[in-house]
Amino acid sequence: MSEVVAKQLRFLRFLPLLFVVACGGGDGPTSPAGPSGPDAPDDEPDVPQEAAAPTLSASQLGAMEPLVLQGLPAGRDDLVAEVAEPGASSPEAEGDFILPLLPLEGGDYRLWIPVHPTTIVEGGPVEIRIWGEDDFVTAPTELTLDPIPEAPGAFAELADTLQALLDLRFEALGMTRTEALAADWETELDPSVFPVAIAQTLLDDPNHDRDLRDLLDGAASFETLLGTSDPDLDLLDRMTGVGGLVSLVSAQLAAERGVVPAAPGARSPEVAPGAEAAGPAGVVSISSAAELDAAMERAWAAAREGDPETATGELLQGYGLTLGAIGLVTGPGGAAVTAALGSVLWAYQTYLEGTSKLLPKEFVPGSLLFDLDIAAFEEDQPGPGNWSN
Repeated sequence: MSEVVAKQLRFLRFLPLLFVVACGGGDGPTSPAGPSGPDAPDDEPDVPQEAAAPTLSASQLGAMEPLVLQGLPAGRDDLVAEVAEPGASSPEAEGDFILPLLPLEGGDYRLWIPVHPTTIVEGGPVEIRIWGEDDFVTAPTELTLDPIPEAPGAFAELADTLQALLDLRFEALGMTRTEALAADWETELDPSVFPVAIAQTLLDDPNHDRDLRDLLDGAASFETLLGTSDPDLDLLDRMTGVGGLVSLVSAQLAAERGVVPAAPGARSPEVAPGAEAAGPAGVVSISSAAELDAAMERAWAAAREGDPETATGELLQGYGLTLGAIGLVTGPGGAAVTAALGSVLWAYQTYLEGTSKLLPKEFVPGSLLFDLDIAAFEEDQPGPGNWSN
């Protein structure tokens, strides 16, 4: 692997560290100047006028459940939410735990709160205060966060399921993960393989000890990479379990298995079934109308998964917007949680993007070569759920 590609990979490994940075506090109240004369009044502290508190869609919320806020100025992208213990926030300066608000159609906003700002996994009451530019600040409103349930082994299961997905992709590309990782990425690896290969090096790569498998095995290199040798694996399991990531990726694996036959040396959709020469890596074998239809549907489904209007897209968006806040609350151990979950989410989104691009999305007459053998087809049975030949 060249030094240029190696540097790119090192940079990409830090992309999942999506820390949400607090917008910074104000200077606080100014000290009274004192009377300038016997009849001059004291100056008042410079405290912004509080706007009305927003209306929340729920009074009690589970971790990673979206919360809708109403009654705020519509269409603003500068608004953020301060989450604090009851009575701990102040209209004079922002607190430390700041989360982004996502504008919705109709003037509402969406907020995800991944952890309690002080009790972390135990939950409890909090107050939410909204901040914006031009000294905009609201009165606080109260909310109760549920505890984050235990989920022992959830992240290891997620890593195993994602690995099974990547292995399916490597099989479709006509290679193994070992071959991809051992190849010279500049001269021996087709660019179409780069995304899945990068996802693999994040997940499990014997060439270094900084991947997610090493994190689970307690590799010492994480002490220098993330500032701790003791990542909070319990919090990692809890956050993995509470968001439903395991079931999400497992459903994806079940959908991918058997959708399109793929094997080493798989042929391109543009190559006729039965062609003697195998196509290059990066193509799959499609040998029937049913398989072509399934491939196109899978490609379009993968392309739609990232849409925030879908359940998957909403979940990925929620994690992407708020995972970094864990590092603000939990310190280095939480930073490892953010890095690990961020890496998995990035690898999964990369997989979906690869699925969308690898498989055909449409059939263009005249673009495919094929051989037709009438005797090879089963008897025609047109009708719902059946294929007409």
